[in-house]
Amino acid sequence: VIKINNSTVSILDQINTQPNKLYRLDNFCTNQSEIKSFINDINNYKAGCYIISGDTGFGVTHLINAACNYLNNKGKVIYVTSQWLIQILKTCKSDKALYLLREEFIAYDLIAIDNTQVLYRKALMYQQFIIDLIERCKTEHKWLILGNSDQKKDFTRSKKNIGLIKL
Repeated sequence: VIKINNSTVSILDQINTQPNKLYRLDNFCTNQSEIKSFINDINNYKAGCYIISGDTGFGVTHLINAACNYLNNKGKVIYVTSQWLIQILKTCKSDKALYLLREEFIAYDLIAIDNTQVLYRKALMYQQFIIDLIERCKTEHKWLILGNSDQKKDFTRSKKNIGLIKL
C-alpha cells in the first residue's frame, strides 16, 4: 500500500498481476499422475499449497498460468514472478508495510508466485514472506501455487503439507 496525494493505493494495482491468457489446462499435455491429481484438485476447486517444479522449458510457468486462468472466474487471482515480488517487497520499509502487503495478497483466493528459485539465498525477509503466505493459505484454505525451475534452490521444501508436482 502506498500513498499518492493523500490517497491509499495498492502497490499490486500498479503492476500487471494477471496470468497469461494463452496458457490453458486443455493445451497442457501430460500423463504424470501427480499432475493429473493437481488438475483434478483444480477441477474440484480443492484449495491447497503446491510447488510446481521442473527444469526450464518443462512447463512450470504454463501450468501455473493455466491453473490461474481456469480458476480466475471462480475467485480473485493474482500471478506475480519472484522478480516482481522482490521489487514490491523492497518498497516495504517497516513491519507494518510488510503486514499490509501480506494482507493484500491473502485477500486473493489464488496466489501464484513463479520463479521462486530466484529467492534462494536472497534476504531472509523475502523467503519469510513466502513462508508466512504458505501458513496463512493453509489455515484460510486458499490456493498458493509456487513455481520453481531449480529444485536445489527450494527454500520451502522443509514445510509440510505442500504438494510437490515435478515436471
